[in-house]
Amino acid sequence: MKSILLSLLVIITLTSCNKDKDVPSSIEEFNITGRFLEPNNLDPISNGRIKAYANSELKPETLTTIEGTFSLSLPADNYHLVMSKE
Repeated sequence: MKSILLSLLVIITLTSCNKDKDVPSSIEEFNITGRFLEPNNLDPISNGRIKAYANSELKPETLTTIEGTFSLSLPADNYHLVMSKE
């Protein structure tokens, strides 16, 4: 009896989590925020360069603050971020 209830619960959960593929995305722009840290994961990297690439094309870039934080506003797309300290 427990296995039947568990199976039923799994089926209900999976079907309720199914994403409707016909719904168009309404996101036109989004923000990427984060913090650039040293390898010890404690010390911030200030003036680090954050570059966003879409289809191998450089999109907006920014520098980190003294606390290592950054924010980029980008149009909806798939991005590859490159973080560096020169």
